Amino acid sequence: MKKTYYLFRHGITYWSKHKIPYGNNEDTAEILLEAKPVIERLGEYLKDQNITPDRALSSKYLRVLQTTAIVSEVAGIKFEIDTRLNEMRDENFETLTERIGGFIKWAEESEYNTFVLCTHGACLAALKHLLTMGEFHPGSLYDYPSSGVLQIIQGKEFKEIDFNY
Repeated sequence: MKKTYYLFRHGITYWSKHKIPYGNNEDTAEILLEAKPVIERLGEYLKDQNITPDRALSSKYLRVLQTTAIVSEVAGIKFEIDTRLNEMRDENFETLTERIGGFIKWAEESEYNTFVLCTHGACLAALKHLLTMGEFHPGSLYDYPSSGVLQIIQGKEFKEIDFNY
């Protein structure tokens, strides 16, 4: 049976909106009020499609926890923290690739079939490329969606749904 992954980035923050580095705000950055309706629409989609993940996992960062709290409230999906989905921080490209590759190996070998994951841009780029193409190159590090876009990967099939309207 093909595994299915529903992937999305944390809600928009001041730093992501203005495309500036988080710096010392990495751990404390909060989502903006304008992010809530977008995340609610994404949660409604998951609810309306009766998505019942075997595992719903997220990074430990505040902006991700705020995002998953909204999805949980709307869709009834309860998330667990998995630090393998944390932001790329103080690590190089190879280490990120190994970390996300290890996560995928675990997921693919597990008894779980449906995953809902909320994480960060670099992790989403790695997940997308490793799951659909089996490889990830430095030039693809920034190939991730904006906040409010749901990526669905089943086998090698990939699609996106944008809730920024």
